Amino acid sequence: MDKQIVFGLLLVVSIGLVSAAIEIDSCGVLNISGETYTLNKSLDNITTNCFLVNASNITFNGNGNSLLGDLTKVGVYVRADNFVVKSLNITNLKYGIYLRDSDNSLISLSILEKNTFGVRIRNSSNNLFRGIEVKESVDYDIYLESSSEANRLLNTTYSSESVDATSSLSREWFTLFETYDQDNNPLGEVNISSLEFEINSSEAIVLELCQYKMNGSLKELCEYNVSFAKEGYDSEFLENFTVSLNGVYSVNLSKIIIPVVTEAPRSNSGGGSTQQVCGTWTTCEDGTQTSTCDNGVVKSRSCEVVIETENQPATNEPILLNEANDEVSLSPQTEGNLLTTGAVIGNLGVKSIAGIVVVIVLLVGGLWYVMKMRNSKKGKKEAKKAETSDDDEEEQEEVKKVKKGKKKSKK
Repeated sequence: MDKQIVFGLLLVVSIGLVSAAIEIDSCGVLNISGETYTLNKSLDNITTNCFLVNASNITFNGNGNSLLGDLTKVGVYVRADNFVVKSLNITNLKYGIYLRDSDNSLISLSILEKNTFGVRIRNSSNNLFRGIEVKESVDYDIYLESSSEANRLLNTTYSSESVDATSSLSREWFTLFETYDQDNNPLGEVNISSLEFEINSSEAIVLELCQYKMNGSLKELCEYNVSFAKEGYDSEFLENFTVSLNGVYSVNLSKIIIPVVTEAPRSNSGGGSTQQVCGTWTTCEDGTQTSTCDNGVVKSRSCEVVIETENQPATNEPILLNEANDEVSLSPQTEGNLLTTGAVIGNLGVKSIAGIVVVIVLLVGGLWYVMKMRNSKKGKKEAKKAETSDDDEEEQEEVKKVKKGKKKSKK
C-alpha cells in the first residue's frame, strides 16, 4: 500500500513538472520546443529586441503584462513555426510583433499601440491573428511582404494595412445569426445555409465570415447568399450579404397561414341538398382540364380534341370524358361537327357503344316496318285494280249480248 501511495505522489509531481510553465521576468530567448513561457511582470524602457523565438511549438503567455520601448527595437521576434502568443500589450516599439519565416502561428488577445509597425509579416503564411487590437501606428498597423500568403485577421481591429504583390490576407469577423417569427419570438431550429457553410441556428454557432480579401493591393469584398428555412414558415433569403465588425444578425420568418374555408349551406330552388359551385373548365392541355370550386377544391378531368378530317377543319373544342363513368359529353359546336363528319377521337366507353348499337337496331327495325307497310298498300291497290278490270270485262260482255239481240229483232 505504501508503495502505491509513493508511486501516486511521484506521478502527480511528474505531471506537475511537465505541465508547469516557465516563468520569466525579463527579455530573453525562447528556445525550448513545446514549452510554455509566462511573463510575470511588465517590462519598461526596452532598448534591445526583447523576446526572440527560435524553436517551434512554443506558447508565450503575456499574462496581461506590457512591453514598453523607444521605437527602435522589436517586442516579439518570431523565427519558428506554430508559435502562440496571447494576452500581451506592446507599446512604442519599431515592430510590435515581427513574424519572419514563420508559418501557422497564432497571435491572440493582445493590444499593439503606437508602434512604428504594429505587425510585420515577412515570408510567413497561414498565420491567424485573432481578437487583437492594433492602433495609432506610425506607418502601418498591418504590413505584409515577401510571399506572405493566406494570413487571416479574425475579429481584429486596425485602420491601416499594406500588402505587397506577392502576399495576401483575409479580414474576417465573428458572426451570429438569430432567427425569430413575425412576432419576434425565437424560432429555435432553423436551417441556415450558403455555398460556404450550413448550420442549425438552434445550436448558436458563431461563424467566421470574411469581410474582404486582399491579393496585393487588390481588395475584393466577400459576399454571401444566405437562405433561412423552417418547415411551416416562409423562407428568407439574404442576397449579397456582407459583414463588418462583430455582428449578431436577426432574421424574421413569417408563418405560412393556410386558410380554413368554411362553406355556408346553400340550397337549390327546390330546397334540396347543398351544391358545390365550380368555375368553368380550362382549355384542354395535355389531355387534362381543371376547374376551381368555391371551396378551394380543384377538379380535373380527361379530355381529347376532334381531329381534322377531309370535310371538317380541326377544332380545339374538346370532347370531355366524364370522370365518373367515361361517358362522352359534347359541346354544341362539337356535336354539330360530329353530325357532319362523324370523326371523333376518344375512348367512348362500353355504355356509349351499347347506346350506338341500340340506335342502329331501332333504325333498321323502323326501316323494315316502313317498307312492309309500303308493300302492303301496293298489294291492296293491285287487287282492287284487278277486280275493277274483271267488272269491266263482264259489263262489256253484257253490252255485246244486248247489241246482238237488237240486231236479231230487226231482222
